Amino acid sequence: MKLFRKRLFVGQHFCSADARLEGTVIAVWPIEEGSEALIQPLHASTAAVRVFVPFEAKPERR
Repeated sequence: MKLFRKRLFVGQHFCSADARLEGTVIAVWPIEEGSEALIQPLHASTAAVRVFVPFEAKPERR
């Protein structure tokens, strides 16, 4: 399998896999194993949360 970076951009809606964090991407930067982003939660008055988004596996063509 080939790997590619999930495309994140500022202003994009973000929801974690377990739905514990939902918000808007306010900053994003690439790292070696994926991407990191700052998320401003929608339903909380807390500060932005830093999250790691790993590479995703790209399906192979047959």
